[in-house]
Amino acid sequence: MSNDSRMAHLRNELLTDVCDQIAKVLLEFNIEPAKAEHAGSHVANFLAEHWGGQLITFPKDHLHKITQRDLEIFEKVTAANITEIAKEYGLTVNGIYRVIRRIRTRAISEKQPNLF
Repeated sequence: MSNDSRMAHLRNELLTDVCDQIAKVLLEFNIEPAKAEHAGSHVANFLAEHWGGQLITFPKDHLHKITQRDLEIFEKVTAANITEIAKEYGLTVNGIYRVIRRIRTRAISEKQPNLF
């Protein structure tokens, strides 16, 4: 397989996966299958048209990604219940502190513009 056809295959695979994953999520929200597939196709087409030709790298490192779990922890935690929250989520106390620090850092960076 030539490099051009390999890249074309990967591009097609990416857009097909985007379409399928969006449809899957919408089905979980009880959206009609036809509408879910249409929305998935629409988003994949948008990405191809809007971002086509750009070199984009998706990071594999998810350490800085705020998850729903992290948001739940952040909302529940107080100075008095860190140990209980750690047990509830199967984390260490230090893990809870890392979650809090990650969310605070992210919230500050989103609200405060970079000075340089």
